[in-house]
Amino acid sequence: MGRNLSIVFLIVVFVRFAHACPSIDFECDNGLCIPKEWQCDGDWDCRDGEDEFGCPASRNCSAGEFRCANGHCIRPTWRCDQDNDCGDGSDESNCPLKNCTSSEFKCDQGKCIRASWQCDGHNDCSDSSDERNCTGVTCSAVEFQCVGTSECIAQSWKCDGESDCGNGADEKDCPPTTNCSANQFLCASKRCIPASYVCDRDNDCGDWSDESSCRAPGNCAADELKCRSGLCIPSLWRCDSDYDCELNSDEENCTCLPGEFHCANYRCIPMSKRCDGTDECGDGSDESNCPTPTPTVPPCPQNEFTCGDGQCIAQKSVCDLRRDCADGSDEEPARICPTVRVNECRQNNGGCAQKCHNTKHSFYCSCHDGYQLGADQKSCTDIDECADPSVCVQYCENTQGSYRCSCASGYVKDGSKSCVAQDRSSTEILFANRIDIRQIKPDRSDFTSVVGHLSNAIAVDFHLERDYIFWTDVTTDKIMRARMNGSDAREIVASNLVIPGGLAVDWIHDRLYWTDSGSRQIEVSDLDGDTRSVLIWEKIDKPRAIVLDPCEGWLYWTDWGSHPRINRASMDGQAQQPLVNQTIFWPNGLTVDYVKRRLYWIDIKFHRIETIRMDGTDRRVVIALGITHPFALSLFEDAVYWTDLQTKAIHKSSLWGENPHIVQDNLYFPMDVRVVHPLRQAKCPSRCLDNGCSDLCLARANYDGSGDVTHSCACRTGFLIKSDKKECFHEHNKFLMFARRTDIRVISFDTAIHSNVILPLNGLRSAIALDFDINQNQVFWSDVILDSISKFKMNSKEQKVIASNNLEIPTGLAVDWINEKVYWTDAGTDKIEVSNFDGSQRSVVIWSGMERPRDIVVDPSNGYFYWTDWGTVALISKAYLDGTRASVVVNSNLTWPNGVTIGDENGVRFLFWVDAGRKVIEKARTNGRSRTILISFDLPHPFGITLSGNTLYWTDWQKKSVERAQTDGSNRGTVVGDLENLMDIHFYDRAAMRIAKARTNTPCAIRNGGCSHICVGQPASKRACLCPTGITMAKSSTTQCNQDMTAFLVFAMGDSIRRISFDVPYYADVIVPLDGLKSAVALDVDTVTGTVYWTDVNQGTISAAFFNGSNQREIINTGLDMPDGFAIDSSSRLLYWTDTGKNRIEVASLDGKHRRILFWKDLDSPRAIALDLLTGYMFWTDWGKTPKIERASMDGDLASRTTLVRSQLGWPNGLAVDSTAKRLYWADARTEKIETCDFDGNGRRALVTKVPHPYGLTLFGGKMYWTDWQDWVVQAASKADGSGGEILRRNLPGLMDIHAVNRSLPRVRSPCDSMSCSHLCLPRHASSGAIANCVCSTGIVPNGNGICSSTPNDFLLFCSRTAVSRISLDTIDNTDVVVVKNQQNAIATDYLYASNLMFWTDVTSDVIMSSTFDGTKITTVISDNVVTPDGVAVDWIAGNLYWTDTGRNSIEVARISGKARKVLVSTDLDEPRAISVHPVKGFMVWSDWGDNPKIEVAALDGTFRLEIVNTDLGWPNGLTVDYDADLIYWADARTNKIERCDLLGNRRTELQFTPTPPHIFGLTLKGDYLYWTDWHTKTISKATKNGSTPVEVILGDLQRLMDVVAVSSDRQKGTNLCAVKNGGCTHLCFYKPEVKSGLGVGPFRVLCGCPDVSDGRRCSKVPPSDIPTNAVSTEGATGTSGGDTTPVTSEMATQPSDSSAYVIAVAVAGCVLGLILIILVVFLRLFWRYYHRRRLYTDTVDEGFLNPAVVRTTKVRNSEPVREPEGKASHSCSANPYPPSDVKVTASSAHYTKPPHPSETEV
Repeated sequence: MGRNLSIVFLIVVFVRFAHACPSIDFECDNGLCIPKEWQCDGDWDCRDGEDEFGCPASRNCSAGEFRCANGHCIRPTWRCDQDNDCGDGSDESNCPLKNCTSSEFKCDQGKCIRASWQCDGHNDCSDSSDERNCTGVTCSAVEFQCVGTSECIAQSWKCDGESDCGNGADEKDCPPTTNCSANQFLCASKRCIPASYVCDRDNDCGDWSDESSCRAPGNCAADELKCRSGLCIPSLWRCDSDYDCELNSDEENCTCLPGEFHCANYRCIPMSKRCDGTDECGDGSDESNCPTPTPTVPPCPQNEFTCGDGQCIAQKSVCDLRRDCADGSDEEPARICPTVRVNECRQNNGGCAQKCHNTKHSFYCSCHDGYQLGADQKSCTDIDECADPSVCVQYCENTQGSYRCSCASGYVKDGSKSCVAQDRSSTEILFANRIDIRQIKPDRSDFTSVVGHLSNAIAVDFHLERDYIFWTDVTTDKIMRARMNGSDAREIVASNLVIPGGLAVDWIHDRLYWTDSGSRQIEVSDLDGDTRSVLIWEKIDKPRAIVLDPCEGWLYWTDWGSHPRINRASMDGQAQQPLVNQTIFWPNGLTVDYVKRRLYWIDIKFHRIETIRMDGTDRRVVIALGITHPFALSLFEDAVYWTDLQTKAIHKSSLWGENPHIVQDNLYFPMDVRVVHPLRQAKCPSRCLDNGCSDLCLARANYDGSGDVTHSCACRTGFLIKSDKKECFHEHNKFLMFARRTDIRVISFDTAIHSNVILPLNGLRSAIALDFDINQNQVFWSDVILDSISKFKMNSKEQKVIASNNLEIPTGLAVDWINEKVYWTDAGTDKIEVSNFDGSQRSVVIWSGMERPRDIVVDPSNGYFYWTDWGTVALISKAYLDGTRASVVVNSNLTWPNGVTIGDENGVRFLFWVDAGRKVIEKARTNGRSRTILISFDLPHPFGITLSGNTLYWTDWQKKSVERAQTDGSNRGTVVGDLENLMDIHFYDRAAMRIAKARTNTPCAIRNGGCSHICVGQPASKRACLCPTGITMAKSSTTQCNQDMTAFLVFAMGDSIRRISFDVPYYADVIVPLDGLKSAVALDVDTVTGTVYWTDVNQGTISAAFFNGSNQREIINTGLDMPDGFAIDSSSRLLYWTDTGKNRIEVASLDGKHRRILFWKDLDSPRAIALDLLTGYMFWTDWGKTPKIERASMDGDLASRTTLVRSQLGWPNGLAVDSTAKRLYWADARTEKIETCDFDGNGRRALVTKVPHPYGLTLFGGKMYWTDWQDWVVQAASKADGSGGEILRRNLPGLMDIHAVNRSLPRVRSPCDSMSCSHLCLPRHASSGAIANCVCSTGIVPNGNGICSSTPNDFLLFCSRTAVSRISLDTIDNTDVVVVKNQQNAIATDYLYASNLMFWTDVTSDVIMSSTFDGTKITTVISDNVVTPDGVAVDWIAGNLYWTDTGRNSIEVARISGKARKVLVSTDLDEPRAISVHPVKGFMVWSDWGDNPKIEVAALDGTFRLEIVNTDLGWPNGLTVDYDADLIYWADARTNKIERCDLLGNRRTELQFTPTPPHIFGLTLKGDYLYWTDWHTKTISKATKNGSTPVEVILGDLQRLMDVVAVSSDRQKGTNLCAVKNGGCTHLCFYKPEVKSGLGVGPFRVLCGCPDVSDGRRCSKVPPSDIPTNAVSTEGATGTSGGDTTPVTSEMATQPSDSSAYVIAVAVAGCVLGLILIILVVFLRLFWRYYHRRRLYTDTVDEGFLNPAVVRTTKVRNSEPVREPEGKASHSCSANPYPPSDVKVTASSAHYTKPPHPSETEV
């Protein structure tokens, strides 16, 4: 398309293909042929200018031209205009000096240019004086500074293959381009151009490499003309008056247009060029046989005498006795001279009206300026200067003897004649550059690309008020829209366009108009392109440019057709009339002077710009010289702008040709151009306000003189307007619809416009058949590439696939609009099917007796359908609508019977069909009789056929057209042509079809005809009931179907699950209606409930649903990686599966509630799994390094595990069990075999070989069935010997597991039937058969009574960002179980064992959550006023919850319910992280990640703070307390150390582990073991707490590991005074030492705390007198067996009574203690200063190590103490939570950069 359109729009120039130029052409050195008249014309038309070499020094210039010193001829107005037009400067020599104005710059040679052109990067002075000494020009960050100039260009233009700087600076030092995109061509110059530009005869590369390897002469394309020599040229070059074939054959037998002269060499030239003294023909024929020229005598001025030969002499020379005239006509005897001198002027002024001039022998009259002599040579009349449009730029008012120029509103005068805009700053020149849309200021001060990366942008326009630009692309055949700044680019018209070459915006009524020379019409739409209407389609050939005058209601366009012209019409398409149709050839550009009311256009052929009034009168030439190959133009103020394809520039001159110059050159391909300014889209009243039009309101010109400009309503193309002339019908009554592979089109017969409209459909690949439903106004079609049946609702624009499975080649389709069913044929499966309109209740009606069914047509009124068959014996057959009573109608003299239709002739039903093999159209009665050939000639390849009344319509592949004829073969014609890939066609008469439906008795319309599923019509107004595919009718019933299939295959296909029934005599796959499948791999069926279960390896789930799609649910959605194998024990209600990713085999109850790992060791990619319920065995395949097939008891008994097959295996996929024969079957995709052995691995033999890629395998009856990945088929063969192979279904990509199901078989009795287990009952193998065992879920051991609890007794609880999981310490399998999922960023965790509660922080959601140990009762504890809740710890005695907030740099506390919040520490904190508490010893400990890392302890109320470790720390992450040994352990991720110290920081010890943990995050302790999480190794590991044993990995491959805590009753024992009635406190109870030195030692007392924000309850800060408040020591409280471990409950927190005496006593004691504390503070202050100076930390870390646990983003912190904010603070998070795996910590490096907090490394 792009190549053809480039030819249409560009001048006729091309590269030769190994041939010489014709004699009338000049051949350039590079082979380019140019017209000979271009030689020596002063323009370089050849690339290197050789057409101007050796030219004569001079030539004859015509009168009125200036002869240059080099012989060139130029317009006289170009003389001394400060432009070197001659090329040698002679036109600018000897010119009078000109004074430059204040707004101009004076060049060194005296030339004046605009001041704004100075230092703009262009050599406007020609001597570069305007570009010297330029400084201070700075380009923006998005611009490129042109070297050597001051010009700034867009940065994206650097190295884009175009020289935008002018001096090529932007294309220097560019890296070589080696790769272009798929739709681009790489030039030899390493530049990328659109592929459509290759071999289009344009030098798009600039080096001709895109034209160098084009097709040699030979076969020509459809749109090309073949010369006699074999050269192919575009068809459009035929008869274009240029010789493109070397023998001139392209110009032979051509007819010239009216007003043209036919040269002897077949060229056509304007008649005005005949006998003008110049050889325009090239062969001299236009100058031969010319009549002898009669000299024309121009009149002499009024003050001169005209001699007889036309010579002019002075009046005073007449009758002066000297012969001044050559012929003597000024003296006697030629004239009578008076003998007496008389002054005639003295008498009555000589009769002169104004001036009388006496001469020696006579007198003459003259007039004042502004007047002219009348015919009597005495009277004077006023000269109307305004008759010349060039006198004034805008308004001209004639006065007596003079005139007056004025300007329109918004303009001001600039000189005596010119007008300029008051606001000129917003003026832009917008133009299409093929590959982009650009804009430039007229003074070139700003040049930018608006929209880039386009294919072939041609036309462009704008809507300033709406901030839109529009453009057409003739390669993609689309109309696009974007904002004026280039943003929000989108398609608005993307269909029904062929060559959209012209575009215009109605800015008053918000409409878009365009021309399409391919479809030969002019269209209009709204600005979104949604509502379109064809305005003009008659008397139009090749419309090109288009402009609008919305204020007057007119549109104007140019036409390039065989009769070139400029036309106008009302903007509603009415009153079309030609304005110019003489002496015009290629009228292209078009623009309007809205002020002057004139129309301007460019003629590419004649190289000139002309103008007329808006009514077509007063035609004038504006510019006729100096234009090479103009394309488009625009105007503004006193200037006209045009693009030129040869100079590749935008030119400018005055409106009448003065002062021409280049605005911008070095462009790619400047096409359409518009001047953007508000005055170019002036305001006027809209004619469409409150118009009432349902579709489009269009301005209507006053073309009939009826009054002012009004409006009219227009309808969408093909729709009629109602009688009110406002509302439109939105349904076609009579219309033709046909398919074209990638689109479906409609031709309405309701209107005179028989334009084909493309339906807005998506994704068509190969649409073949179609039909239409009048009831719901929807079209149906089949696609043989997508193998689908789809529908599209015309009203709602809803598109939907209604059938896609079990389709191979759906070639025919028909709609029963009476019973609302759709039928289709499938040439791949050889079936005919029917379904409801939505695709539901699908049924196979014909499945035998066909070979290649093709087209189908229904006759619902009579209960039949008919179809054609392309088989070995071609047939036309019929059947009842339920598929019964099938019979052959025609079976002879048929080859390729394609389309078939039905109709009446004289009350008799006839079939009409086309035969593409015999190339005929025939008819016969529906019983096959009266067969007649209707048309047997000129039918190259008919395909579809339809009937309307007595008119046949058909499509023809080879003719590429829709044809018509009467049923007797007469009156043939073409409806629409030049359309490839034409397929099915149908004619619809909506009214007639509705009448037919009303007359037809339809039993199915009443309660579905009594049918349970599908009701279809039958002859004699009867009905028949059908069952869905694969389901049979219930016994003894003709209306009720069985509920489901009884025996069937079920298989997975990734995004779907399908079934093939064994209940019916055909194979058809039926999709199970499930949602959200991504990658379903393995499946099985619970035969008891009829539920299908499947695994999805993409989503990591096991799901279930009924086969009707109901009750779809996830069964297991945690702890799965690659569940590739799956099997169900329906009798024992169990699920078994293999997990290839985790190398596990697991079992679960059918509801997924209880789950247990059976095998986790010695597995290497386990795949398929199968069960034998009779023996209690399970079997599985293993794909590991040593492939094998194993067997074990179904309860996972290790002793029963054995390997059956271990040799000659590759990829053992499918696995199936024959319980009766006790044999095992498997499919191996690598050995390409299906084999079998017995249950002990003996008797192995191959059944089928050379199977491309078998995957799933199952058994049913005497056959085995398998899926094949490579061939996309489901196959079957005998399970005994592999014989009898057959393919059940083809074309099924993505086939996975398959299972055979027979629900009619009795349920196998399970040994679990008599068992009652709290969790799982698992069958197991025994010599006597299967028995059963009760087992617990993973990680749980039964108690003494055999009862399983819900959670383990002891376990590790850990966070992994999105989940909180556990690993049981009660069992040895070390398996992780997800407890809580779907978290955002879970970091830290802790628990309250006595209450069965766990807590965790989430730094993305900024919350603290809690739940029970089994993951139920999830509650948000803290959610307000939290920024980054990091560490969390539980005081299990007082029932308090502590946490650090890294974002607020605070430590807070609350009750475990989240109430009574209080900030404890808010100063001197810098990223507090982990926190732990020791409630028995009354203190808490936390780590701080700040600039000075440290570990601190404090009393539980935040007082008595003490830094216990502040040296040799980097990133102290994990923190835990050994409550038995009173030791603190911490892990440092920077130093890679685990250390410990006592409660006051003494006895600091580094623990040595092998290997050294690289990056520990969480740390916990239980018994003698430390447990930790590691980011780098992605493991949870353990080692003895003294480091005496090697590190043991408990579990690996865990992503995003965070905190870990050991959950055990042993970790939360002991008591204190807060355990009894909350220590007597109303809110918070703190057990703390009496003095700071008592940290961890005592004595202790109770301190009550109040929340920072009152909860409305009275808060007591002092316990009541009946509550003990202190103890001398903690010896009795820290015993390992006698401590009080009573759970904290709400009853313990009841409010005690207040006691005033108690308060007084405490106050007195406080005074005494206050004095002691003052002394102590002074001492501690001195000690602290000394201690603080002992920091010796110098170790640092490599800057390259960006550990995501600690590299933080910059945060702004408040240095003031933290207060409770009123609203929740916010924080931001970075992207990557993980460090590089290969990065190591280097403790000896010179510097280190802190990694971010996990909250700042958010995914």
